[in-house]
Formats: sequence, C-alpha cells, structure tokens
Amino acid sequence: MKNAPKTPFRQRLVLLCLLPALCLLTGCFTFETLIKLNPDGSGTVEQVFSIHGPMLEMLAFFADEDGNLPDLCDDESLQTEAANLGEGVLLTSSERIQEENQMGCHAFYAFDDINMLTIDQDPGAKMPEGADMEADDEGEEDDGQHVTFSFTPGSPATLTILMPQEFEGTPDDDEALADSSQRAMQMQMMREMLQGAKMTLSLQVAGTIAETNATYRDGSTINLMTADFDELLADEGQLTLLMDSNPQSLDEVEALLENISGIEMETQDEVQVRFE
Repeated sequence: MKNAPKTPFRQRLVLLCLLPALCLLTGCFTFETLIKLNPDGSGTVEQVFSIHGPMLEMLAFFADEDGNLPDLCDDESLQTEAANLGEGVLLTSSERIQEENQMGCHAFYAFDDINMLTIDQDPGAKMPEGADMEADDEGEEDDGQHVTFSFTPGSPATLTILMPQEFEGTPDDDEALADSSQRAMQMQMMREMLQGAKMTLSLQVAGTIAETNATYRDGSTINLMTADFDELLADEGQLTLLMDSNPQSLDEVEALLENISGIEMETQDEVQVRFE
C-alpha cells in the first residue's frame, strides 16, 4: 500500500510549500469538499470555496467596467460545476460568502449514484475565467486530478475510492535557495501568501464503518486530504524542513510529511470502505 503512486495534486501540495513561484500563483483561499454517502449509493456534496487577502486583491483586476468583482456564486457557474461533478448531479442550494476581506460560495449538490461522481480538487478550477494562473494551455488535456468512486450496495455496502495515479520527483532548486537573503525573502513571501489557505477533501458515510484501509479516519468520516497552511506556518522549523527537502519518491514524501503538521494526504491509490 505504501508504494502506491502519488497523485499530481497531492504532489503539487508539497511543491506549493517548496517552490516560491507556485506560492505566488496560489494566494489565499479556502477550498473544502465534504461528500456524504448513503448505503444505497446516493448522497450529497458540500463545497466551500472562498478567497481572501492577496487573492481577493488580484480578483479586482477582473472587475467589470462598473467595478463589480466576478461572482463566485453565480447560478450558471454552479450549474456547470454540477455537470462537472458527474451525470445526474444536481445543485440543490447555495449561499454567498461575502465579508469584509473574504468572498466565495457555499454550495450543496445531490447525486443518486456515487459511481457517477467525479471530484476535481484543483482550486484553480473555481476561479473566474482568466483569473486562474495555473490553467492548462489551450488544447492540452487536464493533469488527471480527479477522484472517482466504485460502489456496491449491500449490508455491508462497499466503496472503493480511486485516487489518480502519478508521481514525479520535485525539481532540484538548490541554486535558488543558496543565497541566505533570498531564502529569507522566500520564507516571508510564503508566510504572506499562504496565511489562511486551507484545502480539505473528506467523505462521511451514513452508518458505521466496519472496515477500511484509509490512513486518516475519524468515526464515520474518511479524510482524504487536508492542507491547513496556518498550522503549517505556525512552526518555522516545519517551513524550513520543507524548504530543505527535495522528495524524489512517494516513500520520501511520506517520511517528510510524518514530521509536518497541518498536512495530511492519503497515499494509497485505492481506499476501501465497508459500512452498514
């Protein structure tokens, strides 16, 4: 299980902390997804996406001629997201997030068959057109960040969570980190850009989990990914450890993350869950 390939997105989370350029492209955001699954294979998807701090300031560049910022919770975009989540997924409700230094959307979707559900955990996909600096070049396929599911009803019901597979070692960047003054600037830049950023992906079953190989479980909830950058940045030693690291294999990434709080990532390519 520990030799399963790593997903591009989970790999990019590590790169996010290692490479200042990616930190600049990311900004401050919250992207949380909670899937609730019933024993018959139906359920709901609850998503929270919000931006704040530098990312919110960047969004101002995409305001219309009247100064109105792009709507992160417009019905057309949410309907498109429902279609992207899978065949038969319906938008049931949404709530705008509008605070002094934060804006976003809290959306709720329903599905009849989790076998049709597809979860894309790229926060850039939520950005208005033109505002996603990490978008794919025209004509290129996406990089396979989708989580899919295979479900069999019964007592107990059986769910297999299929994590996308790919791992490439991180590029060497020793030269960029060699100068101490440059390194200090990079550390400060990361703190400013990643403060408040958070990503989660969890699945909660309606019932009791009888058996699972999931690495992170809390009662009836399976946590597939958490990246809480405030917790990470609270310890300067953790950030230094990430800056000094250059993982070239899944085993090296796992060993690194054992010493890092605030980041949890499921590393198995298939997570099995039996519940009733």
